[in-house]
Amino acid sequence: MKYLITLVLFLSMNLSAKVDELYYKAYDQKGFKMTIEEIERGSNFSILEVDIIDTDAQGAFSIIAAATSIGTELEKSHFTVIKEYKKGKLYYYKMFFTSDISKDPSLVFPNEMSEERLNTHKEIGYLSIEDFKRPLQVKN
Repeated sequence: MKYLITLVLFLSMNLSAKVDELYYKAYDQKGFKMTIEEIERGSNFSILEVDIIDTDAQGAFSIIAAATSIGTELEKSHFTVIKEYKKGKLYYYKMFFTSDISKDPSLVFPNEMSEERLNTHKEIGYLSIEDFKRPLQVKN
């Protein structure tokens, strides 16, 4: 019995450790230096802190890669940006993840989406995580 209790405690510690891991990625290439750190995660959202030191257009793709990875871990199929803002030299992005694309993110997170962000979401909708997981296909 003592062995069984120890085993259950050990497994629960390992499972909770895996859930508590937040996304972090640092890029250091010529003309492109930035870090992306997830500072908070819920069951349907994530907040990314982005330090852009030197970047080109690749920065947006790096944020999408982070959202794709996090959304996959949350077992969601789509995401959208609810809020983005700058504080000092850091940029923050609050991402909403869902598998129900009929769900209005402004209702899930009331008073967090600006009118501009809401209009952008209405125009382009949710981004599919599966689309960004596929390798880029070149058409001949």
